[in-house]
Amino acid sequence: MSRTDYRNKLSGIAGMFSLNFLRKLSGQNLIHPFYHAVSDNSPAHLRHLYPIKSVSQFKADIDFYLRNFSPISPDKLLREETFQSKKPAFLLSFDDGLREIKEHVIPILLEKGITAIFFFNNGFIDNKDLFYRYKASLLIDQLLKTSLKVSALKEIAEKLEVVGPDKEKIIQSILSIRFSQRFLLDQLAPLLEIDFADYLKKQKPYLTSEEISDIKNLGFYIGSHSFIHPDFVSLNDEDQIREVAGSADDICSRFDLDYKYFAFPFTDFDISNKVIKSLHSEENGTVDLSFGTAGLKKSEGYSHFQRIPVEKSQTSASNYIKTEYFYFLLKELIGRNKLSRK
Repeated sequence: MSRTDYRNKLSGIAGMFSLNFLRKLSGQNLIHPFYHAVSDNSPAHLRHLYPIKSVSQFKADIDFYLRNFSPISPDKLLREETFQSKKPAFLLSFDDGLREIKEHVIPILLEKGITAIFFFNNGFIDNKDLFYRYKASLLIDQLLKTSLKVSALKEIAEKLEVVGPDKEKIIQSILSIRFSQRFLLDQLAPLLEIDFADYLKKQKPYLTSEEISDIKNLGFYIGSHSFIHPDFVSLNDEDQIREVAGSADDICSRFDLDYKYFAFPFTDFDISNKVIKSLHSEENGTVDLSFGTAGLKKSEGYSHFQRIPVEKSQTSASNYIKTEYFYFLLKELIGRNKLSRK
């Protein structure tokens, strides 16, 4: 059974219970749903990576949160009494600093009176560079809509070490490219007549420094998400700490912040307890709050929290969050509803 099929089965069972029942049974009153973009038209650099919510879907998600939870600001997480409160609460966040935030998300949040944290990659602000996974999506988009000669497909396949000019195999190979192999994407771009610099200039997928300052001035919170979205598994402990500290310090300085919030790119599954503890130690004071992406989990302490990737499925937030609660209860039976770190 695939992971999707398994989750669909859990979703069906979870739907038999009320959210209030599942929440009370779990004892988990604080959730951290997060998104990347909201749009009725998924841009090419996202289209082949993950689904994004339409404007109407996102509004429905927000209405669901407001019916069942109270919005809180991140500074309240620093007060122990808040995240141990018996009152259900939620904190929204958004990763990567995409322009859809300004176009679609901010107006809805302002209308609903909800705050959020927006996490930015230092190296992508002002459209200075493009996340390597977004480059992969652009390549795939071009590959699918272009009729290439067999010779061109063969050349692409050779660079990827794929046997034969098979488009599906090439696409899967592009999607499997890791951070350390990102140079391959730049090598493939000319073969597909793609200019990443031109795309950045014309499409402007990221927000500018001025727009980020405007968001801050509207009362929203700004955080860091690493410099260029590396896979932290490829970094040793010391480099991980330097990456977080440098990214957080730079964002804090650029936007004149009196706090430092950080969201790990991809996942924090393999981040050691030593690193998490160091980032929050009184001696270092690297970050005030940090976040992972492991879904609904028990708090690990250190002001480090796990977020729920609501975009993983096109199902409603109502369905997804209920399934998260049900899954949490199942994992509790085997003691796996809190991340175990080395």
